Amino acid sequence: SVDGSTSSSPAAIPREVHQTCTACRQLFPLRPGWAGAPTTCEICRRPFCEMYWGCRGMTGPGSLAPLSAHPMDVQPSHSFGGNRAERDLLAAHVAIHRGNRWASVWED
Repeated sequence: SVDGSTSSSPAAIPREVHQTCTACRQLFPLRPGWAGAPTTCEICRRPFCEMYWGCRGMTGPGSLAPLSAHPMDVQPSHSFGGNRAERDLLAAHVAIHRGNRWASVWED
């Protein structure tokens, strides 16, 4: 781990509070105010163990990465919780004001 812990097993640190990784569902230590790498997505506020000790989940490494590392050429299907009206409204905005360039949405 990046904080000097020698064990990657939550059981090895019984008195600590843990959180569950959104990607792999593994427990990892909760470190409020920790000055190391972020463990929570700044957009969805969900915890990810990727930056703590490397996620071993189905999504593999890179689950938690800067937005610039994720290519954006279409609107994500899960945006707005799948709400079709909201998705259509955003798609119309991007088509009119962004020349249908989804990548420009993240550039702002």
